[in-house]
Amino acid sequence: MQLLVSPLDAADVVVLGDRTVPRQVEVELMLHPDGVMYRLALAIIDGRPECREIRVVAQDGDRGIRQGDLAAIKVDDFTAAAFATVSRREDESALDRVTGLSTITKTIAESGGPKYRTVSPAHLERVAQVYRSNGSGAPTRAVAEAFGVPHSTAARWVLRARRAGQLPATTKGRKQA
Repeated sequence: MQLLVSPLDAADVVVLGDRTVPRQVEVELMLHPDGVMYRLALAIIDGRPECREIRVVAQDGDRGIRQGDLAAIKVDDFTAAAFATVSRREDESALDRVTGLSTITKTIAESGGPKYRTVSPAHLERVAQVYRSNGSGAPTRAVAEAFGVPHSTAARWVLRARRAGQLPATTKGRKQA
């Protein structure tokens, strides 16, 4: 296995457990010399390592991408290995490098699966601001685009902002912000 991990900004770091890691990294991973290349974009989001993008690339002159190549993607394992590779502890010894993987693997395991975005009152206020600033067009679509979420999620957030009193009630067929 070949693993190359590159921090996007070495100065932009966060604390994860007892370790310091770059907030964002890019990973190139090849499991077999004649296999495909996996390229991953990883980030620490809300204190949790997450995979944000995966690209599977067939190498020039080699075979194409197969079903087994996709089945081989172990997202949590790749994410933990990548962040462990670039993690540091201030008083670290050579033996402590091994604990980096266990610390990060534990953080992923304790997260209990996918992390859903917390909808705080501050977040609903930002949703309401985006919605109000686009009142004459398609305000829910503007919310979806501003936050990079599906239209259905944006609509749910708009409804929650209304219920929280941050947007006025609407009359069917009439936009109000």
